Amino acid sequence: MAGNKHTLKLVLKLGNASIVIGGDETESPFRLLSSGIDGIEGVEAAVMLAENAQLDGSTAISCRVPGREITIRFEVASLQHKERYREQLLSFFAPKASGTLTVCRDDITERTIGCMLYGSVTMTEETLYDYIRVQVPLYCPDPYFQEETAPRILTKKGVALLTFPLTLMPDSGMTASEAAITKILDTNNCGDTETGFLLYLKMREKVQGEGVFIVNPCVTKSSDGTYIRILGTFTEGETITICTLPGAKYILRNGVKSMHFARGSTFFSLDRGNNRLVLSADEQKGEIEAILSFRARYFGV
Repeated sequence: MAGNKHTLKLVLKLGNASIVIGGDETESPFRLLSSGIDGIEGVEAAVMLAENAQLDGSTAISCRVPGREITIRFEVASLQHKERYREQLLSFFAPKASGTLTVCRDDITERTIGCMLYGSVTMTEETLYDYIRVQVPLYCPDPYFQEETAPRILTKKGVALLTFPLTLMPDSGMTASEAAITKILDTNNCGDTETGFLLYLKMREKVQGEGVFIVNPCVTKSSDGTYIRILGTFTEGETITICTLPGAKYILRNGVKSMHFARGSTFFSLDRGNNRLVLSADEQKGEIEAILSFRARYFGV
């Protein structure tokens, strides 16, 4: 509990198992302590400095956001069954375990971060008649929280020139779209920092008995001119998947990884705020079905 009027619920998933900590007392026997969690608000930047030889001060070489450390403290609010819960927790907190931590405030804001056990989990009790108190250290290699589910944006009809004017879903942090016959894709990344995306393209059926195709499709970010151009001719039923997510950048052609992209292509991310993408091709006949998805990333929750 975070005060009498607000609730804080954690869902920690490690491997194939999960536990609920905090929230409504009927949901879980694991109750957050008054200082139950550290490290979920804000991020810390690491600055690399070079000390000046003769001048005062130093020069900033680089600035990056390292991984995030989170510590959870809770108690097992059961004396009758505490030994059963102790065994459950000992099994749950397996060494080398990794998974996700989902934080939900007042059943309104819900965000998730990848995590792994970082050090040893401690269980203490002052006497045999006290609740078990547990402290869990976690490390998050990617320091940003994300929306629990990614938006899936499906065109309701094919488009001749690959575009999707996107609008924000109220209070969700997600995006949605309708197809339009234009080359411009305007989208809003409402998170706190840049984020990667997943773009899926599929050639539609034949048009009046004639074959459909697209040659060298390309997506360009208009703010800086970076682009991804896929080399090749794609015909009816073929698919292209472009992924620019951190740590998982790839292109699939019909589900198989492909390295056939133009020199100079960059797996760019969506900037924070408004983005304009231009989608084009050297030559095209027929329509394309498209699905775009991304998760907004946040400094904390």
